[in-house]
Amino acid sequence: MAKNLKPPEDKIFWKNLWNKMKKRNVKDFRISQKDINGLSDGDMIAAVILPIWPSGIEEDELDRISQGTPGQRALYCITLFMREVNNGGIEQFLRNSSGMYINEVLKGLDLVGARKDLEIVKEALKIFPDGEVPIDWDERDEMLDEQLEKLGIAEIEYFDKFNEKLFGEERFYPLFIEYIKKHEDEFFYDAEQKKRGEK
Repeated sequence: MAKNLKPPEDKIFWKNLWNKMKKRNVKDFRISQKDINGLSDGDMIAAVILPIWPSGIEEDELDRISQGTPGQRALYCITLFMREVNNGGIEQFLRNSSGMYINEVLKGLDLVGARKDLEIVKEALKIFPDGEVPIDWDERDEMLDEQLEKLGIAEIEYFDKFNEKLFGEERFYPLFIEYIKKHEDEFFYDAEQKKRGEK
């Protein structure tokens, strides 16, 4: 269960967490530390990511996630990226609307200390002029097609060498946990109270 960051089987937990988030300031995606008591590491990661995860009805997802803390943005964007990579490779991430998050993915990999993965992704993105990936979906798609044609290489052939090095979302869990523990105030609105010994 935790390996794939699926919600705990306890649907009441998730319903309660969701209801708490609806009552709080929607621009503050942090949760209470009490909400993670007794959760495994994987479930704790899912719990801190869930509030910032777009529901699909937002007009501007990038604006939504920009309201999160650097750590929230990093964990969300890396998780989204890795799910796309595990499902269909970097090319799937870039070909889908999720490709608009590429700059946040790069910042996130750097933030959590995934330097090797950051370099692999940057190397893969060199297919774009100056490694700059367009945020606009159509522009990104068109540019990728043009660059692959210029290189005379099939998409799968180009990206497979990078995908092989990136597979495995769970590899990031230790980095996520370490970052969360060092930056509790980015994920938990009551972290300061805990530091001061308040309830």
